[in-house]
Amino acid sequence: MSRQSQYHAYLQEIRVDEACKFLLKDAKFINWRHATDSQQLVILGDIGCGKTVMMAYLIDELRRRNEHQLPQPKICYHYCQNDEIGQAICTFSVLLLSLLEQFSGLKRTFFEWYQQAAASGIEPATYFKNPNEWLQKALETLDRPLLLVIDGLDECNRASRNSLLKSLRNLSQKSPRLKILLSSHPQEEIFEQLSGVAKIALGSDAGRDKVIVEKTVERQLFYLSKDVKELVTETLSRLAQGSAIWTKMTVELIEVHGIRGLGPMRVFLGETPQPEQHCLNTNHHELFSFTRPVRVGTDAATVSEGGASENGSFWDEQQEPLREAARLAI
Repeated sequence: MSRQSQYHAYLQEIRVDEACKFLLKDAKFINWRHATDSQQLVILGDIGCGKTVMMAYLIDELRRRNEHQLPQPKICYHYCQNDEIGQAICTFSVLLLSLLEQFSGLKRTFFEWYQQAAASGIEPATYFKNPNEWLQKALETLDRPLLLVIDGLDECNRASRNSLLKSLRNLSQKSPRLKILLSSHPQEEIFEQLSGVAKIALGSDAGRDKVIVEKTVERQLFYLSKDVKELVTETLSRLAQGSAIWTKMTVELIEVHGIRGLGPMRVFLGETPQPEQHCLNTNHHELFSFTRPVRVGTDAATVSEGGASENGSFWDEQQEPLREAARLAI
């Protein structure tokens, strides 16, 4: 299982589907999904509001709905978890690998292209323009719609994000069967780059907060007495303000510290920083940091301060998806 697939599986485990279903009824999502030409849609939301989990939900829901269509549309996705995985070359290489896994007929032409590029003295896995050009040619041959889903544009560094968005615009203009779904924190620069693209803005919703809190408490704090669970659920639902990550981290902190009694729980909840404080309070962020998962597929013990593992450099990790695609095509 690839790192992207592992991360997607992790998101499936923690997500609350009931809190994501509202997106399916959004007019902009409906228009994007049913459009007969190439379309882009971006989901914008503050850090910690649950964008990535919602994107995972949409990927699975689109897959489910596509099963009943002929020809069946395909989906390729990529989670830009940080500015390494968010590199443009890595993003397109992962999407390309996913495409080859779903369209075996493309493997031969890809392998020939890869060999030709390598013979010319250019390492395809380190040169962004090459996989992007091949992907554009491949899209022209597809007999069905293709959906590209990219989460976390704000995780990309500026240069990679610019290259990525420029390439996606070009692909959209030349590939009428292509649909693109993006997500990002609403940074002004990104907002300007996505001018003209349909947008869904995620805001705080008390009903959604309550559903997320109820499911999270039931899943992770099921062992608490009824009155303590009710206290936690009521308090977190009232304070969440749309911050799903704050809810998750607060519940994990309760679990780690083993707080069970009604009195100690009241004290803890009364002293817990609220979401806006959590975003600004460095000490509280550090307190919560141990609950965040290590990047999927990376052994924390083997990572050096420079970010490279003992098994290879950062660029080795970037090149691997495209090299894997070449091996797959043999």
